[in-house]
Amino acid sequence: MRANIIIRVCEEADFLEEADRQRMMCEALFLRAHAYYYLVCFWGNVPLITEAMEKFDYTLPRASLHQVYQQITEDLEYASVEGRLTEERRSDLPSRVSRYAAKGLLGKIYLTMASYKESGKVEGYDRITETVRELYQKANQELKDIILTSSFELVIPYSAAFEISEKSGNKEALFEIFFGPGELGSGWSRDAYGGYGDGNGIDLRLYGSYCGKRNMLPVGSFVRTYQNGDSRYNWNIQDSTIVLNNGVWSRARISNVESMFIPKFRQGAWNEILSHGYGQCENNYPILRYADVLLMYVETELKLNNGTATENAVREINKVIQRARYPKVETDTPEFPDYTINTLTFEALMAERARELCYEPHRKIDLLRTGRLEEALENSSYKDPLTNFQSFHYLYPIPAY
Repeated sequence: MRANIIIRVCEEADFLEEADRQRMMCEALFLRAHAYYYLVCFWGNVPLITEAMEKFDYTLPRASLHQVYQQITEDLEYASVEGRLTEERRSDLPSRVSRYAAKGLLGKIYLTMASYKESGKVEGYDRITETVRELYQKANQELKDIILTSSFELVIPYSAAFEISEKSGNKEALFEIFFGPGELGSGWSRDAYGGYGDGNGIDLRLYGSYCGKRNMLPVGSFVRTYQNGDSRYNWNIQDSTIVLNNGVWSRARISNVESMFIPKFRQGAWNEILSHGYGQCENNYPILRYADVLLMYVETELKLNNGTATENAVREINKVIQRARYPKVETDTPEFPDYTINTLTFEALMAERARELCYEPHRKIDLLRTGRLEEALENSSYKDPLTNFQSFHYLYPIPAY
């Protein structure tokens, strides 16, 4: 609703320079498209609101999937036109939307539409007019354009993509939810994630740079997918308990993979105390990284080549693998080799997306759009006795609508 207000003001404003008017309107179009992306993936047919209103009208009908996606793609196609947004992420305004962020989200939308339509698990995608192949081709073109023409890159090492000290100049981040220093209410990283620590009288959930309240935990079957030599394991998974006793820090190994923790969005080193309050965390939340662009591009290459890897696909995914292996090289990690045309399969790619992008906003939608949600639940080492998966669980209900 707020994006619609900004769009309306920009359309009517005669007091703005044209460049400023276009930039602000395109930023709002991006945010509206981004919001509707999650709405349509999780709820399916939802009310489509493109006009400014003071309060929500509960009598609005639900639009079809086709109508929602048409609006999303129109918004992003408009925002992606050269000259309307800044080309790259600006170091002086790192939280603003760039043209390549719009193109990246547009590529993700086309990929999402294609895979949903291909899997056939959610009703309504068959009414999208483009064929599955046409949608994969559109996604491929947007993502390839970013790879060939933008200055985004994989930062090295993997941890640099998330470290607070690197966030303003992070060349991997196409778009993030930005949290600045000292802002109250930004304790998301410690509420949801964090490692475990025993401070012997000091509550490390609140004060330990590495720790948090741990409302989300890794599943053992996922932890086991990391190969020896993959540095992402060391950043994403905590396999030891942190102990602070009389000013002395130590770590004790956790042997049970079902009892590990998630330190990915940490505040500092494992043996540091926070210098600021609990609700003043500076972690950005990544929405779209260059690694995701590369992996989505690889997926389109596989799909457009009937499931067989191409040289382009192998080249781009191995950029991700080689960064994950750094500072080691392939000969140092025989259990974690580069992919080849023969070893790069769709299943391998999906597993790679999980290891690379874990705890970012992608995994569930990956399972939904590819029709693999029930398979993932069945193969998970975590078994909820209340789970009785049905096909309609691919979408959330809209209560009392």
